[in-house]
Amino acid sequence: MSGLVDFFATAYGDTTGYICIATRRPEGKFTEQFFSYPDDAKMAEKLVRSRALVENVYFCPQLLKETRRVKSNVGPVGCIWADLDSCHPNNLLIQPSIAYETSPGHYQALWTLDRPADPEDAEDAARRVAYHHSSEGSDRSGWDLTQLLRIPGTRNYKYGQGAEAPKVRVLVWNDDVYPLEEFHHRYDQVAGYEYLDIPFPEFVPERGEEILERYRHRINGAAFTLFHRTPETDRSSALFRLEMYCLEAGLQLSEAFQVCRDAACNKFGDNFIRLWKDVCRASARHSEQAKMATLPPGTELALVTKAERKALDQEPSFVERYVEWAKTVGDAAIQYHEAGAFIALSTLLAGSVKLPTRYGSICPNLWFMILADTTLTRKSTAMDLAMDLVLEIDDSLLLATDGSIEGFMTALSTRPGRTSLFLRDEFTGFMDQMAKKDYMSGFKEFLTKLYDGRTQKRLLRKEEIVIKDPRLVLFAGGIKSKMQRIVTTEDIESGRERCQ
Repeated sequence: MSGLVDFFATAYGDTTGYICIATRRPEGKFTEQFFSYPDDAKMAEKLVRSRALVENVYFCPQLLKETRRVKSNVGPVGCIWADLDSCHPNNLLIQPSIAYETSPGHYQALWTLDRPADPEDAEDAARRVAYHHSSEGSDRSGWDLTQLLRIPGTRNYKYGQGAEAPKVRVLVWNDDVYPLEEFHHRYDQVAGYEYLDIPFPEFVPERGEEILERYRHRINGAAFTLFHRTPETDRSSALFRLEMYCLEAGLQLSEAFQVCRDAACNKFGDNFIRLWKDVCRASARHSEQAKMATLPPGTELALVTKAERKALDQEPSFVERYVEWAKTVGDAAIQYHEAGAFIALSTLLAGSVKLPTRYGSICPNLWFMILADTTLTRKSTAMDLAMDLVLEIDDSLLLATDGSIEGFMTALSTRPGRTSLFLRDEFTGFMDQMAKKDYMSGFKEFLTKLYDGRTQKRLLRKEEIVIKDPRLVLFAGGIKSKMQRIVTTEDIESGRERCQ
């Protein structure tokens, strides 16, 4: 296994950062260790030599700014990479700097760049290579940043044990280096990623705050919060939401760029090219969503394939099975039981499941309110059935609070990232208090912000309470006629503004 330091030099070129070495026993979990490069390259080589005797050994072909293998930590990139799978290196349009066989008939390759590249640009080139050669066997999922590849000289224990495991052997290794532009010339852009080729615009310099003010009556009010307030956690999600709000309000790409450039959530700082590409990516997503929204009825994109739909239809879902059971227990309306089933699912899953959307990932923290005029509708009975099921599984999910704003917030502040079920059978009285009691002032707006699942701060009479990563599920009931009297036009308009 000679030449590992030279192999790292082929992959990393003149870049510096942390090498990620990942090891895994057959059918086991990955273990990752990090080494400063180039200073600790020998230590990384020593680890590879020792672990390769019994474990699969991998490396990340990008150096990291911190000891965590995530895209946001990727620094300047020194190579283009490819998991070729069954595509032979001879089929490549550009001869690789190194190509090796990971097991009989399976290959990987690297191209050393003549100068460090921006991570998104390098990823774009790797994606072009992967998609172009996918018909020849290349892995179309092997292009993303932080990908793990095998290391020459190690063994592939996926296909044997000990000396019987095939050795990762080098086929081609030379000193060739390539300009990033050559990959753009030789490989076409992948369909759906054309936005990466939109040139940086010439625009009239304008302060982002001035542009926001000009669009004040068209843009979602949350855009101003995202612009002025520095996110405490996920800057990427905050920036993407701001980009989407700008585009939905009709801002030109150059205007959206200038707003995001001056925003507190701008994670790219002075790297305007990366920010521009991020704005263009949001524009492509916005255009795709707008196109889907205008499709004629019946032509919407299917969420599942026909085969998947057939499999789903063979057995009733949890909601259907729950409703059938609940109908045998009480005579409440079926819709109430459906609400109870969804609340049960939301309460049990919101702490561990996230759903990808055009605005970023969201938690499935559903809110339901059952409104009825008399006790004959059995709304309380339906709610109790669902709650009995949830609490039988995990009674700690129920948020213990007296309903005051202090008690409510204090309870939430102790449960970061955990589902908190707020159960209120008579919610109309709670709404009435929020409208009339001075100490409940602003509670409606605060609840609305909690629904988004973002960190919140609130200054009370004696202290500041911070609620991090809330996962609030609300299940409420009330008298329909009373709720109609309590809810004001301002309440409705405020909600509409947040949902635009």
